[in-house]
Amino acid sequence: MIAEKPHELFILDVRNPSEYREYNINGYLIPFMDLPARLHELPTVKDTFIVVHCQHGVRSHHAVEFLRHEGYLNSYSLEGGIEAFRNL
Repeated sequence: MIAEKPHELFILDVRNPSEYREYNINGYLIPFMDLPARLHELPTVKDTFIVVHCQHGVRSHHAVEFLRHEGYLNSYSLEGGIEAFRNL
């Protein structure tokens, strides 16, 4: 799904800029701590399918909890983070 990247898919990277520079999958970078203040940068259509990832899956899990609370119910954490993704 990520390789196809349909327009209904939004990839959100909640890592730090240095982690993003090291390796990324062209997700939209909003560091986890900045997410509440930058929520307006996410798609306005709240049923957009959002895949959130971080390095190992912890920050993305918390980000998804926050996003679902904000109405983004189709938000999912990439299990194992970017490290697991790199090993596919």
